[in-house]
Amino acid sequence: MTASFLFDERTIEAFMGASHDRNPLHYDERYASRTQFGRPIVYGICGVIVALGKWCAGRSFSLRSLRVKFERPLFYGQPYSIKWVEKGADVQIRVFQGETVNIKIALSYADWIADDAAPPSASAFVPLDDPLAVQWTENELTAWARNKPSFGVDSVAVGRLLDLAELGENQIPKPQLAFLLWASYFVGMQVPGKQALFSELNAEFDGQEKSFPNETSEIEGVQFDERFNRIIATGKISHASRFDIIAYVRPNPVNSEIGEIKKLALDPERFHGRTFVISGGTRGFGEAIAKVAALQGGAVAINFRASSDEAKRVLSELSEENCRAATFQGDIGDAGVAGDLLRKVLAEFGQVDYCICNASPPIEARKFSDLGADGFAHFVEKSLAPTLGLLSAFLRVSPPGAMAVLISSVYATGGKSEFSHYAAAKAAQEKAFESLAKEYPRYKFLVARLPKILTDQTNVAFDREPPHRAIDVALALAETVANFPDNSNFLHVTLDKSAS
Repeated sequence: MTASFLFDERTIEAFMGASHDRNPLHYDERYASRTQFGRPIVYGICGVIVALGKWCAGRSFSLRSLRVKFERPLFYGQPYSIKWVEKGADVQIRVFQGETVNIKIALSYADWIADDAAPPSASAFVPLDDPLAVQWTENELTAWARNKPSFGVDSVAVGRLLDLAELGENQIPKPQLAFLLWASYFVGMQVPGKQALFSELNAEFDGQEKSFPNETSEIEGVQFDERFNRIIATGKISHASRFDIIAYVRPNPVNSEIGEIKKLALDPERFHGRTFVISGGTRGFGEAIAKVAALQGGAVAINFRASSDEAKRVLSELSEENCRAATFQGDIGDAGVAGDLLRKVLAEFGQVDYCICNASPPIEARKFSDLGADGFAHFVEKSLAPTLGLLSAFLRVSPPGAMAVLISSVYATGGKSEFSHYAAAKAAQEKAFESLAKEYPRYKFLVARLPKILTDQTNVAFDREPPHRAIDVALALAETVANFPDNSNFLHVTLDKSAS
C-alpha cells in the first residue's frame, strides 16, 4: 500500500509543541543554512509518527517492536510517499521520494483496544528552552547512566500533531507515543543536543506499559563512539521494555579563521592596488578566498544574498586586520541587481580587477530519477544565474586585462553518482567561460576546478574521504591568479594537487 504526505509549517509547530524539541536544525532558517543540509529538515520522529498514521488507516495497535533508521533527511514543502508491506503482525514501512528511501521502519504489533484508564495527572516536567550545546566528555556521558527520563506530555499539542498525522488518540497506547516524543526531545535537546542528527531508534515493548516515564524507566548508559562521531544511549522504557538510540554529533559550522590563514606563506603585497569582487563571499570557500586576497594586499568587495550576520562577522575580522573590505547585499542572479552592485563597488574602490564567481545554490545529492527533468533544469538555471549575472556586469565596467574567475569543481569531470545536476551546471559554466574568452580577448578568464573542500555543506559527522581545508585551496587559487600566463587569456586548472 502507498500513501503520500507533505510536511509544512503546521507540522513544525505541532511536533515542536508535542515533543518540546526546539532544536534549531528543524525550524531556524539562518541556523540550518550553516549545516550540511542548507535549510531546515523535518523532525525524524515526526516522519515516523506520520508514517504510522498512514499505515494503520484507522486501526488501533500496540507496538511490540520498532526499528527505525533515518537514511536521509526529509524537507518541508516536498511531497513524500509512504509505502508499507504487511506479513501477519510484521510490517515494513518506507518513507521515500522518487526512488530514494529516506526512512526505514520495521515493526511488529498487536491489535489493541484502548482502555478507560484515568488521564495522566499534571506533569511537573519543565522542558529546556534551548538545546544543550556541550562538547560531551566520557565522564559527563557516564553521568547520564541510571538517570530517569524526564518528560511530560502536553495533551493539546499532541492532539494537534495526531490530527495532522491522521492518527486518532486511541489508536496507539499513550505511553508508546510519549516514548517516541521523548526520544526526539532527548536527542535534540539533551544528548547530543544542539549538534544532534538522529540516526537510529530501536525499541522492544511488552504491552504492559501503563505510563512513560514511570518508576522503572531508566537511561542505563550513554557512550560516545569516536570511530563514527556518534552517541549511543540504551535504557528501559518500563520493566521489560527496552530502547537503543543512536545519534550523530554534527560538527560546528566551519569558518576560515584569520589566525590560521596568517600561518600560510602569504605575500602581503601580492594584490596591492587590486580589487576583488567575490560572490558568496561571507562563508565557505568565498570567505576563504576573500580573506586570503585581503591579507595579501587586495581590496575585497564581498557579495552576499541573505547571510547578513556572517557578512558582519567577516567584515569585522578583516577590519581588525586593517584590510580594505566592504560587503554588498543582493541577489546577483538578477542582472539589474548585479549591475547596481558593480556600480557601488566602483564608487567604493575605483575599479574591479578580479571577479570571483563563487556563489552557488545548496547542492543536495539527488538521483536524476528523483529530480526529474524539471528539477534538473531548475537547479542548472539557479546555478547559472549568479555567475552570468555578475559576469555580464563585470564585463561592462571593468578595464581591459581584468580577470573573471569561475569556481568550478572536480565533479564537473568524471561524474559522481547523484550529482549529475551539479556536474551539468558546472560544465555549462566552464564552457561559457571558454567561449567568452574568445568573444572578449582583452579580458582574462580562469576556470578553477576545486577538490572537495571543507565547508558547511561538506562538514559532516563522519566522512571516509576527508575534504581539503578551504584556506589551503584558496591560497593555491590566489597563486594561480597572480601567476596567470601572459601569452593567453584563458586558463583551465585543477587545484586538487595544488592544495596542501
